[in-house]
Amino acid sequence: MKVKTFLITLLLFLSLLSGCIEQKESKATNTPPVASLSVSPFSSGYAPFNVTFYIDAHDSDGYIVSWNLDVNGDGTPEFVGVPDSSGKCPIPKTINYTYTTAGNYTARLIVIDNNGGTNENTIVIAVLNSTQNTPPTCSISANVTSGYAPLKVSFTANVQDDSYITSYTWDFDDETTSHEKNPVHVFSNAGTYNVTLMVEDNGGLTASAYILIKVLEKEWQPEYGVKYEVHVVTVIDGDTFDATFPNGSIERVRLLGVDTPETTASGNKPNEYDGITDLDCLAYWGIEAKNFAKSWLEGKDVYIEFDASAGFKGYYGRWLCYVYLLNNTDFNAELIKRGLARVYEEGTCSKESYYLTLQQQAMDGRIGLWSCKPEGGGGVVIVNVHYDAAGDDRYNLNDEYVVIKNEGNEAVDMTGWTLSDEANHVYTFSSGFVLNAGVSVTIYTGSGTDTSDKLYWGSGSPIWNNDGDTAYLKDDEGKLVDSWSW
Repeated sequence: MKVKTFLITLLLFLSLLSGCIEQKESKATNTPPVASLSVSPFSSGYAPFNVTFYIDAHDSDGYIVSWNLDVNGDGTPEFVGVPDSSGKCPIPKTINYTYTTAGNYTARLIVIDNNGGTNENTIVIAVLNSTQNTPPTCSISANVTSGYAPLKVSFTANVQDDSYITSYTWDFDDETTSHEKNPVHVFSNAGTYNVTLMVEDNGGLTASAYILIKVLEKEWQPEYGVKYEVHVVTVIDGDTFDATFPNGSIERVRLLGVDTPETTASGNKPNEYDGITDLDCLAYWGIEAKNFAKSWLEGKDVYIEFDASAGFKGYYGRWLCYVYLLNNTDFNAELIKRGLARVYEEGTCSKESYYLTLQQQAMDGRIGLWSCKPEGGGGVVIVNVHYDAAGDDRYNLNDEYVVIKNEGNEAVDMTGWTLSDEANHVYTFSSGFVLNAGVSVTIYTGSGTDTSDKLYWGSGSPIWNNDGDTAYLKDDEGKLVDSWSW
């Protein structure tokens, strides 16, 4: 009986001991609570500085029994949690506080769970003296400032401030507003809109800016062969200007059928002007062409006319026009006559033949830019490579061609001469072909019947690379006579 009582007592003791061990292990594995502290909108600003603290505090294996927030870092919390009847301590998600005095403050959040676990988080608040604040500056840029309704405009606020901007207020002058930093807005109706932007920094100082947006009713619809009066606003270069069109819009005009040199040597290409390689000389005449256009056109009313063979606009969206003075003088033709432009044979226009006649007269007289060519000519030379055929080159092979001219004083027998590219595609001149003095011959890439001034390569695919290539002309001994690169 005594043994039995002893065993029962021993088992009870061991059971109690096991429970104590489990309790100790449970306490030893307690997970501390989470304490997260952040602020909005910013952690620095001018006094009085309003801050919103965001609190995220919870416990994964129990509950919060105590928390406090010391916003000034002086050891005395301004905000202290109060437990409810169950012993749990509710925590607000946000707390607002206003700092009235300049200085740097370390705000500290402390959280305690029901098992005695603690955690804390801090954040530094920088409060600046309001007298140190400098007003912001701002300006507006837009991807377009004029166009046809409905006009979609992307605005950009260009702002500088010694701290940060707290608000953006846009007024689009059409009874709509936005508070985005860089808004996109669609103007549905024609009119001139004074778009304004006001910004405010974290010290309460403001700045404003404005930009005018001109929205037109619809794009102008001209007709071919009709002369329209426009006002030239600005000459860009010898063959390009901006003008006010009949619908009131300011548009860019590119003279049709002519090409003036660029105004810098680096902007010009060797051989682009009938074999001329003196790029400084071309640049000089490019400046002369621009000055001539400014003196004849800028600030004046002129007529423009469109050509159905060229279309209304070119690749870059510019209007392609013949330009006439009010006395009907053909300004495009004047540029060619005075040696200030070449005929732009890469394009299409119905006056090309007439313009080429004027160009030949200027070349023969070494007028203007044609004085850049060495005197006496250079024998047989390549004067043009039309490497980019209209449309798909594969289906328009005979719009890819090379023009060769005998600028010497005697006929040249070109039997066995060759024309080739960088990829070593080779055309060989047939036996007995003679190029007379002052005469040109055109070698077309595709097929056709040879004549004295037209020869056909007979290739089934394009020869000249649009992205860059070189045409080599060699005599019957393989010596290089001339080359043309682009």
